[in-house]
Parts: sequence; C-alpha cells; structure tokens
Amino acid sequence: MIGVICPDVRHICTRRGSSEIVSAPFEAIKEPAFIAGESLRIQKGKILLQETTLTLEKIAEACGYASGYYFSRVFSLHMSMSPSQYRKLHR
Repeated sequence: MIGVICPDVRHICTRRGSSEIVSAPFEAIKEPAFIAGESLRIQKGKILLQETTLTLEKIAEACGYASGYYFSRVFSLHMSMSPSQYRKLHR
C-alpha cells in the first residue's frame, strides 16, 4: 500500500490494487478523479466531433485542453484512432 496526500480533501488516501482509492470518510472510488475527468472531456470531444464542424483547436479549447495537438494525443490514446478518423466514421 502506498499512502498519498489528497490536497482537495485534506485526508490521506490509500491505494489498493490498481484502480481503487479509499479516503477517510469517503467510499471507494473505482477510478481516480483525474481519469474520470479526462474520460468526461473525451466524451465531450466525441460529441463535438460528431455534431459540429468546429476545428480541432476549438474542440480542444471547449474540452479544456491547451492545444489541438494535446487533445489529439489524448483522444488517440483513449479511442485508438485520431479525432479526424473518428469524425469521418461517425458523421
């Protein structure tokens, strides 16, 4: 077990296994918050790719990424295809 300080909740969290975090008054969370947040941003990106003609830079900005390049890298890791490939398949 590895103890980690959680600055947002000011408690010590304990990592058990690879996908569970337990924090003092809270129940087990199946995904660390940063992964869940990233998944939500990718979901928003998928919707924008399907339903708009916004550029990759504008979609990245709307999803909270600093650049279209970084959004494209993260999206590709999650989806196993580039944003432009995803857009072509789902329009």
